[in-house]
Amino acid sequence: MNGFEALIEREWLQAGHPFQQRCAQSAYSNLKQKNEAPTFLLFLDCCWQIQRQFPCSFEFNEQFLIVLFEHAYASQFGTFLGNNENERRKLKLQQKTVSLWSWMNRPKELEKYFNPLYEANSLVIWPSVAPQSLQLWEGVFLRWNRSLKYLNEAWDEITHIIEYNKDLQAKVNALRRQLAELQTED
Repeated sequence: MNGFEALIEREWLQAGHPFQQRCAQSAYSNLKQKNEAPTFLLFLDCCWQIQRQFPCSFEFNEQFLIVLFEHAYASQFGTFLGNNENERRKLKLQQKTVSLWSWMNRPKELEKYFNPLYEANSLVIWPSVAPQSLQLWEGVFLRWNRSLKYLNEAWDEITHIIEYNKDLQAKVNALRRQLAELQTED
């Protein structure tokens, strides 16, 4: 997750993406300003599309991306305020506000955003860009229309199964070590 945060910090915030102009109005407002454009939302949507195709390749979950979207548009943190690093410095946002990263990286918060399916992988992933491979990101665009109860229950069950699998794998490894020890004693 730290790598993704660093990517956003470097390629979006420090590179000068004009968050104040692009996300000027609330995402739920009917009024649109001339320079307003959902560029960052499109980036997050692309990340979600890739994450959906490769669910084991990302350390963070969908909720992490949703929180980034929410705070780009309406935030109590200073991370996405202003149009560039210079503006944020002039506004003294670092002294006046808390960083979104410092809040999200607290251990209790961080566990909410961890993907239980994640497995470190050094291979290149090649997502499909065929139209039939792309889906509407319901977590953002239909989140008020769907019940999270069943989705949360499913993720809890997935997490439980993964933990159970890890426990079983540890037992298998212990039994293999015992067997190897017994074989060397003979």
